[in-house]
Amino acid sequence: MSMTAEQVLEAAKRERSDWYDLRNYPGTDTLRNLLALADFAAAEPRRWRIVRDRFIYPELTQAELAAIHGVSVATLRKELAPVDLQEYLKYYEELERDACGSR
Repeated sequence: MSMTAEQVLEAAKRERSDWYDLRNYPGTDTLRNLLALADFAAAEPRRWRIVRDRFIYPELTQAELAAIHGVSVATLRKELAPVDLQEYLKYYEELERDACGSR
């Protein structure tokens, strides 16, 4: 199943875990998706900043976002194309398989 950066941000916005008690931590899928989002952000920092700002400031026009980030509107549109985080999730799935197989 594909997961976009925007979907992870929306899920994180809805998350009501308090992080003070292990029983109230987010589920494994949520945490794994957040790690994939962090890997995407590290690999493509400008794109991440644009996606993040579009999420945080939906009232901004594409021209305004482009000006803020110092890119053309055409570049901004390319950067705003949905990002499938599945590529970034593969690493964690491999770790999980290895951990489960080593028991």
